[in-house]
Amino acid sequence: MKKTDWKDIAELVGIAAIVASLVFVGLQMRQDQAIARADLGSRTAEIQIGIKEILTSADFARVWTKMLNEPDELTAEEKVRVDSFLDLVQESFLRECYLVLVGVFGDCEMIVRHHGPIYFGNSYAKGWWKRNPLVGVSEEVNDYVEDIITNATQ
Repeated sequence: MKKTDWKDIAELVGIAAIVASLVFVGLQMRQDQAIARADLGSRTAEIQIGIKEILTSADFARVWTKMLNEPDELTAEEKVRVDSFLDLVQESFLRECYLVLVGVFGDCEMIVRHHGPIYFGNSYAKGWWKRNPLVGVSEEVNDYVEDIITNATQ
């Protein structure tokens, strides 16, 4: 074979190696993306478990029950505790809606639709929400969450 034939063969092998390495990198990125999505989804579940643990703790459950049944009787300290808890829940809503925007979740159903009425379906929490709407999300998302909370009954 001529020297130019070997050169052409070497170039083809080099091109094939580059294409193969790009395919490998693409597959690796797809796998990393799937792992990252699974991690974000499991983190959402962990946040919800943490919220439920707070809500069911003996000390906070008493305050939450008082907020549900006698919101006008809450002390300033109890209002701070309830407001802080509602901040945490709202942050979980914001996180889920952000994950929708970046394509991790399909919609804001998982937390907002199922947990919105539980946490914001009473007069005190609805008033809190009106004073503290979601910030940093599109108007459509904010309207969607607002609609769920406005129509929530407990």
